[in-house]
Amino acid sequence: METLDRIWPTDQRLDIVKLDIEGHESHFLKGARNTLRAHRPVLLIEINRWHYLMQGLDFDLMISPLLPPQYAFIELTPNGRLIEVDNLGRCRDGDDVFAVPLERMAEAVSPAA
Repeated sequence: METLDRIWPTDQRLDIVKLDIEGHESHFLKGARNTLRAHRPVLLIEINRWHYLMQGLDFDLMISPLLPPQYAFIELTPNGRLIEVDNLGRCRDGDDVFAVPLERMAEAVSPAA
């Protein structure tokens, strides 16, 4: 299996990454550290704690430290609302959460024109 750090060309932009990989988010983030730090994309992560619980792991505690510094979380609720949350533990299982670099928060939460 390849990591994003090995396959992503350094001269290519990376603006957003969608992670819906059923319990392998931590593995992905470990293999994408350099690319995420360099490009600072928005990440869309599906909250799926079950796979981590089955391994005796805590999704909420594992994911945050694997992100580059200065990322914030915005939960996408089932009714389509965006709500900034201070930690993943406040997000409901099955919902999607955006991990957004602080310098891109204005574009992430501003209404469409």
